[in-house]
Amino acid sequence: MKNEEINVAIARVVDLERLAPFKRYTRKGEECPNGVVWYYCSEDHGGAKTYDTIPNYCGDLNAMRKARSKIPATQRDLYMNWLSRIVEREHRMATIGWLVLDATAIQHAEALLRTFGKWSDQLQATIAPTSTNPATNRFS
Repeated sequence: MKNEEINVAIARVVDLERLAPFKRYTRKGEECPNGVVWYYCSEDHGGAKTYDTIPNYCGDLNAMRKARSKIPATQRDLYMNWLSRIVEREHRMATIGWLVLDATAIQHAEALLRTFGKWSDQLQATIAPTSTNPATNRFS
Protein backbone atom coordinates (compact mmCIF):
# COMPACT_ATOMS: atom_id res chain seq x y z
CA MET A 1 0.00 0.00 0.00
CA LYS A 2 1.13 3.55 -0.65
CA ASN A 3 1.44 5.99 2.23
CA GLU A 4 -1.62 7.99 1.17
CA GLU A 5 -3.71 4.80 1.00
CA ILE A 6 -2.46 3.80 4.45
CA ASN A 7 -3.30 7.23 5.90
CA VAL A 8 -6.83 7.11 4.45
CA ALA A 9 -7.38 3.51 5.63
CA ILE A 10 -6.33 4.41 9.18
CA ALA A 11 -8.52 7.54 9.13
CA ARG A 12 -11.45 5.27 8.25
CA VAL A 13 -10.53 2.77 10.98
CA VAL A 14 -10.38 5.46 13.68
CA ASP A 15 -13.64 7.04 12.40
CA LEU A 16 -12.56 10.55 11.56
CA GLU A 17 -15.77 12.48 10.88
CA ARG A 18 -16.91 13.30 7.37
CA LEU A 19 -13.81 12.02 5.62
CA ALA A 20 -13.78 13.42 2.09
CA PRO A 21 -11.36 13.75 -0.82
CA PHE A 22 -10.79 17.13 -2.44
CA LYS A 23 -9.02 17.54 -5.77
CA ARG A 24 -5.98 19.80 -5.92
CA TYR A 25 -5.52 22.25 -8.75
CA THR A 26 -2.59 24.33 -9.97
CA ARG A 27 -2.76 28.13 -10.20
CA LYS A 28 -3.68 27.72 -13.87
CA GLY A 29 -6.69 25.62 -12.90
CA GLU A 30 -5.23 22.31 -14.03
CA GLU A 31 -5.55 19.22 -11.87
CA CYS A 32 -2.36 18.42 -9.92
CA PRO A 33 -0.56 15.19 -10.82
CA ASN A 34 -0.85 13.81 -7.29
CA GLY A 35 -4.48 14.77 -7.38
CA VAL A 36 -6.34 14.40 -4.13
CA VAL A 37 -5.99 15.69 -0.57
CA TRP A 38 -8.08 14.01 2.13
CA TYR A 39 -9.85 16.14 4.75
CA TYR A 40 -12.02 15.40 7.76
CA CYS A 41 -14.33 17.49 9.91
CA SER A 42 -12.27 18.28 13.01
CA GLU A 43 -14.77 20.59 14.71
CA ASP A 44 -18.47 21.27 14.30
CA HIS A 45 -19.54 24.75 15.41
CA GLY A 46 -23.30 24.31 15.06
CA GLY A 47 -23.34 24.55 11.28
CA ALA A 48 -19.89 26.02 10.59
CA LYS A 49 -17.38 23.22 10.23
CA THR A 50 -13.60 23.21 10.45
CA TYR A 51 -11.83 20.84 8.08
CA ASP A 52 -8.25 19.61 8.47
CA THR A 53 -6.10 17.31 6.38
CA ILE A 54 -5.86 13.79 7.74
CA PRO A 55 -2.76 13.09 9.86
CA ASN A 56 0.36 11.58 8.36
CA TYR A 57 0.09 8.26 10.17
CA CYS A 58 2.98 6.81 8.13
CA GLY A 59 5.47 9.41 9.30
CA ASP A 60 4.23 10.70 12.65
CA LEU A 61 4.49 8.58 15.80
CA ASN A 62 2.25 11.04 17.69
CA ALA A 63 -0.53 10.52 15.13
CA MET A 64 -0.06 6.75 15.42
CA ARG A 65 -0.30 7.00 19.21
CA LYS A 66 -3.72 8.64 18.87
CA ALA A 67 -4.78 6.01 16.33
CA ARG A 68 -3.60 3.17 18.60
CA SER A 69 -5.78 4.53 21.39
CA LYS A 70 -8.78 3.43 19.29
CA ILE A 71 -7.77 -0.25 19.49
CA PRO A 72 -10.25 -2.06 21.74
CA ALA A 73 -8.76 -3.88 24.73
CA THR A 74 -9.81 -7.21 23.21
CA GLN A 75 -7.55 -6.60 20.17
CA ARG A 76 -4.43 -5.18 21.83
CA ASP A 77 -2.69 -8.56 22.02
CA LEU A 78 -3.37 -9.13 18.34
CA TYR A 79 -1.91 -5.68 17.57
CA MET A 80 1.23 -6.44 19.60
CA ASN A 81 1.62 -9.80 17.85
CA TRP A 82 1.39 -8.11 14.45
CA LEU A 83 3.86 -5.41 15.45
CA SER A 84 6.30 -8.02 16.78
CA ARG A 85 6.05 -9.96 13.54
CA ILE A 86 6.56 -6.83 11.42
CA VAL A 87 9.66 -5.60 13.28
CA GLU A 88 11.05 -9.14 13.35
CA ARG A 89 11.30 -9.04 9.53
CA GLU A 90 14.27 -6.69 9.86
CA HIS A 91 16.42 -9.46 11.39
CA ARG A 92 18.42 -6.95 13.43
CA MET A 93 20.47 -8.18 16.35
CA ALA A 94 18.12 -7.06 19.11
CA THR A 95 15.36 -8.53 21.21
CA ILE A 96 11.79 -8.29 19.94
CA GLY A 97 10.95 -6.08 22.91
CA TRP A 98 13.58 -3.54 21.88
CA LEU A 99 12.55 -3.66 18.22
CA VAL A 100 8.93 -2.98 19.23
CA LEU A 101 10.04 0.01 21.33
CA ASP A 102 12.03 1.28 18.35
CA ALA A 103 9.28 0.62 15.77
CA THR A 104 8.70 3.31 13.15
CA ALA A 105 5.38 4.99 12.44
CA ILE A 106 4.93 2.99 9.24
CA GLN A 107 5.45 -0.26 11.16
CA HIS A 108 2.81 0.79 13.69
CA ALA A 109 0.51 1.76 10.81
CA GLU A 110 0.88 -1.67 9.18
CA ALA A 111 0.25 -3.45 12.49
CA LEU A 112 -2.87 -1.34 13.14
CA LEU A 113 -4.34 -2.04 9.71
CA ARG A 114 -3.55 -5.76 9.96
CA THR A 115 -5.22 -5.84 13.38
CA PHE A 116 -8.45 -4.55 11.84
CA GLY A 117 -8.09 -6.67 8.68
CA LYS A 118 -7.61 -3.65 6.40
CA TRP A 119 -4.05 -4.22 5.12
CA SER A 120 -3.69 -5.24 1.48
CA ASP A 121 -0.99 -5.34 -1.16
CA GLN A 122 0.57 -7.77 -3.62
CA LEU A 123 3.21 -8.90 -1.11
CA GLN A 124 0.69 -9.75 1.59
CA ALA A 125 0.51 -13.40 0.51
CA THR A 126 4.27 -13.81 0.91
CA ILE A 127 4.71 -12.02 4.23
CA ALA A 128 1.40 -12.58 6.02
CA PRO A 129 0.81 -15.66 8.14
CA THR A 130 -1.50 -18.37 6.84
CA SER A 131 -3.83 -17.71 9.76
CA THR A 132 -5.31 -14.32 10.61
CA ASN A 133 -3.90 -14.67 14.11
CA PRO A 134 -0.12 -14.19 14.08
CA ALA A 135 0.23 -15.75 17.52
CA THR A 136 -0.55 -19.17 16.02
CA ASN A 137 2.15 -18.78 13.33
CA ARG A 138 4.82 -17.02 15.35
CA PHE A 139 7.41 -19.80 15.16
CA SER A 140 6.53 -21.33 11.81
